[in-house]
Amino acid sequence: MQGSLGKRAGGALVVAALALVVPVAALAAPAKAPAAGKKDKGAGELAKLDAELRSGEPERVAAALAPLTERPAAWVKAAPIVEQWLAEGAPVAQVRLGIAALGALRQPSSSGVLARYARFRQLVVREEAVTALGKTGGSVAAEALRLALRSKDDTVRRRAATALGEAGVVEAAPELLLALDRGVEEAAPSLGLLCAAETCPQLVERVGKLPFPTVSRGLEALFGRSAAPAAPAVLLQAVSAVVELKTQAAKALLERLLEVFPKAGDAKVRAALTQGVAALGGEQGS
Repeated sequence: MQGSLGKRAGGALVVAALALVVPVAALAAPAKAPAAGKKDKGAGELAKLDAELRSGEPERVAAALAPLTERPAAWVKAAPIVEQWLAEGAPVAQVRLGIAALGALRQPSSSGVLARYARFRQLVVREEAVTALGKTGGSVAAEALRLALRSKDDTVRRRAATALGEAGVVEAAPELLLALDRGVEEAAPSLGLLCAAETCPQLVERVGKLPFPTVSRGLEALFGRSAAPAAPAVLLQAVSAVVELKTQAAKALLERLLEVFPKAGDAKVRAALTQGVAALGGEQGS
């Protein structure tokens, strides 16, 4: 996606320099969308939204999009309208509002156009599109976010790491490990959410090697998992690694892990956490 976004005239987009053409991508399977409200918007209101967006007038566009972010459950059916409008192009300020609206609506069908804006030339647009992709999800979002994790822009990489966790892109765990080792701190909690048999132990191995606050975020996400919890052996290894640090910060982390650990979690892991807190009760230092 290149060039600046132009104004609309006669129902068509006029671009002062290079034209922006954004085809709509293949639709992904629906996931985690806000449930349609009892007063879901009808054809008349959707047609009015379309007309307001196509007016190109900043105030009218902003007013039309505001309800979508404020009450997304009532506007789920508006997603295709906003998708098409964004695909045709608009001024950057309006594009940003549209991206935010699609993120709030959480429709996987929106991931195609958002993926294109995740490659847009202006950094702020790329950043916001990446964040929205974490909410819309689906296979198109997963591919775009994995690409964004390798971006040359630090903020895009960080947002992509967070978005991968929010979108539940399990297959990205090895890439998140690499990003974590390269200083993308946001990869840690996402890795804690997504890691599996091979990658969870690798997260634990980084205790004492990477900055403690960063690893702590990953372990809190790991221990807090109720769906698809990590193997007890991995969690016990993590407890031992934290206890070995022998600091008050380590004790505080164990206390937080006890708080987030599911009530139905493995009894041996809970006992190890409790014993670890007791063992570090008199430790000094950071």
